[in-house]
Amino acid sequence: MAVGKLGDYDTAAHFESLLSITDIILDGYRPNSLTRLGYGPSQLLEVALSRNKSIVYMSESCFGALPPSASEAPDSNLTKWSLRAGWQQIADCITGDVYLLSLGLYPPELVQELITRFRNAGFYGKREGGLIHSDSVDAIGKPELAAMREVSPQLFEDRYFHRAWSRSFGAKVRYVRSAVDIEGVRVRFERGTRPNRCDKGEWEWWEGEGEFINA
Repeated sequence: MAVGKLGDYDTAAHFESLLSITDIILDGYRPNSLTRLGYGPSQLLEVALSRNKSIVYMSESCFGALPPSASEAPDSNLTKWSLRAGWQQIADCITGDVYLLSLGLYPPELVQELITRFRNAGFYGKREGGLIHSDSVDAIGKPELAAMREVSPQLFEDRYFHRAWSRSFGAKVRYVRSAVDIEGVRVRFERGTRPNRCDKGEWEWWEGEGEFINA
């Protein structure tokens, strides 16, 4: 569970207190981020040795495992993307999944034009043009939602949504209903939406009072 930004002193202190009792760490940070913060695999090994108890360390990656040993060639096809920061969307592009999914949906000349613009984009001596690659999900999502509301307003009708009180936001939040109905089964979300860093880094809190939906 997320306990905040590890660069913060209080958060780091809390994280270290969790390390004294944890059994498993699932690293979802970008490659080498935890190492730079002082909590990489080698540092965690020292923690495990100091407390005389093993820690299972697992790292998520969209681009293959990190090199298993120093003898692994850095440009090996198995590992050359392993240090690339990013998640599913980038992996889909790299593997060609996005291209395959788009085949037949758009005229061939449109797809070719996009490929050409991507490969040849640049400033050409002027500070304009080029690719915008640093926008966050929030920055991209807002215009996408606006376009969806304009093109398909029926998707936002109340019948497709629930509302539930969010303690963290201090208001009722509208969220998408479950996609299916199954006879004899209550299909629902157990926990409500909430801002980042509002969950306590404690299993007791998570199992006890952790932002359940009462609707």
